[in-house]
Amino acid sequence: MIPTPTEVSPEDLAIPEAPKMPEVDRPRAQAFVPWRWDVHRRLGLCAAMAGTLVAIILVPKYCDVPGRLTWAALAMSLGLLAVPLRVMFKSPGSILHPVVVTAAAPVYWLLLDLIQGTYGLGAITQPVVRFAFLAIGLFSASVWLASFARPRRIPGLIKGAATIALSASTLYGIGVVAFILAFLRFAIPAEFNPGVMLAAFSDNRWAAPWSRGSLGGWDAFLDHLSYFGYILPPITAFLARRKGLFHWRTLVLLAFTLIILALFSTGGGRRIIGVMAGSGLVVWLLSSRRPSRKDFLVLGALGAGLLMFMQSMLVYRGVGITAAFAEEAVVDEEDEPEQLRVDDNFLRLTQVIHIIPNLHPHTGLEYVLWVAVRPVPRVLWPGKPLDPGFDLPSFQGMRGVSLSMSLVGELYMAFGFLGCVGGGLLMGYLANSLAQLLSRGATPGALIIFGGSLLALFAGMRSGIELILMSYGVLAWISLAWVLRKARMQ
Repeated sequence: MIPTPTEVSPEDLAIPEAPKMPEVDRPRAQAFVPWRWDVHRRLGLCAAMAGTLVAIILVPKYCDVPGRLTWAALAMSLGLLAVPLRVMFKSPGSILHPVVVTAAAPVYWLLLDLIQGTYGLGAITQPVVRFAFLAIGLFSASVWLASFARPRRIPGLIKGAATIALSASTLYGIGVVAFILAFLRFAIPAEFNPGVMLAAFSDNRWAAPWSRGSLGGWDAFLDHLSYFGYILPPITAFLARRKGLFHWRTLVLLAFTLIILALFSTGGGRRIIGVMAGSGLVVWLLSSRRPSRKDFLVLGALGAGLLMFMQSMLVYRGVGITAAFAEEAVVDEEDEPEQLRVDDNFLRLTQVIHIIPNLHPHTGLEYVLWVAVRPVPRVLWPGKPLDPGFDLPSFQGMRGVSLSMSLVGELYMAFGFLGCVGGGLLMGYLANSLAQLLSRGATPGALIIFGGSLLALFAGMRSGIELILMSYGVLAWISLAWVLRKARMQ
C-alpha cells in the first residue's frame, strides 16, 4: 500500500499561520501519525540471491569487449529490483523505503554501464568476473537480511530536529540562513566579486576561485559552510507543496536553490547535484498526504531531466558550463558519451579482486580509519591517511588520477567477501532505522532528514567517503534546529 498517514484531517498536517497578525513561532504539540510501508523483505532477499546465481551462470568465458556482460548484469539487476517492481503499482511510495533503495543502489553504480555495454573488461578472467557479481550479491542480500532485525530507537538529538514545530515563516527563515551560509563558501574565495564568480562558469572546474587541492589547508573549513546548501532543495520542496509553487516564499527559496546548485555545478561533481536535487524530489513526493501515480510520473520526469543535466556536466565541466550555450563549443569527443555514463566501478571492482589478496593484502582497519577521519581537516592532522592502504591507480600504471571502485569494492579491498557481508548488514541496519523516522508523521524536519539521509545512503554506494560527505547536509539541518530550539528556550 502507498505509505500514507491515517486518521488525520488536512488541518492537522497544515503549517499554522495567524491570518491577521505577524506569525509567531511557539512550541506546540504536533499531530504525529504513522506511515505504512509495503516492503517484501523475503522477496528481496530471495530475489537478490537468485539474481546473483543467474548472473554468475551467465558470465561468458571472455569479457574483453563491451556488451559481453549485458545479460548477466540484466539478470542481477532484475533480482535487485524485484521489490520495486512488485510494489510499483500497488504501493509506489514503498520504492522510497531506505532498505529498498540501498539494496537496489548497485544497479545504478555498478551494473548500468554493463547493461548498456559501455566498456569491456580487457584481460579480466571469467572467475574474477564471477567473484565480482558474488560480492555485489552478498552486499545486497545482507542489506535485506539486516532489515529483519529490530531497528534501534532514533537518537534524541535527531528526534528533536525531526519533530520541532515550524511555521512557514520559520521554515523560510531557516532557508534564507542556509543560503547565506552556503553562498559564503563561494563568495569568500572570490572576495565577494560578482564578476569573478560569474567567470567561473566560463572556465574548467579546476579554475574556480573556490577550488582547492586534494590535501587542502585552512580553506577546508569553508567546505563546511557549503553543506548548509544541501538542505535548500528539501525546504523549498516542502514549501512548494504546502504553500504552492508560486507563493513568494517558495519562489525566493527556489531562486536561492538554483543559485547554489549552479555554483556547485562549476566543480563538476555530479553526485552533489544528484543528492541535493534528489532529496528535494523525495521531500516533495512524501510531503503529499496521498501521493498519486501522477505525482510519481512527475517525479520520474524530473528525475530523467536531472540525469540529463548530470550527463551534460560530463561534457562541459572541462570547458565551462557557458559553453553549452555557445554556437561553437570546443568539446572533446571522448567527453560526449552516447550512453548514460556512471563510473567504471565494475571494472575497478574486478581489478581489485584480481589484485587482492594475490598481489596485495587486504587493508583491514586502515580503510576504516581512512573513512572515519575524513571530517578532520588535514591542517589539524598533517599525518592523516592519504589512502585506504591500497592505491589502485599505481597498480594500473596511472598517475595523477583517482579511481572509484564503489563501496562494494572498498569493502572487499578491506576485508574480502566478509567485508561485503558486514558492510551490507551495517547499511541495511542504518536504512531500516531511517525508515522509522516517518513512523511519527511527515513533519518538515522529519522529511528533510529523511530525504537527505536517503540520498546519502544511495550516494554512499559510490564510496564510504561519499556516505560521510553526503551526510553533512543532515548535520547542517540538525545544527540549525538545535540553535532554533535553544533560542526558543531563552
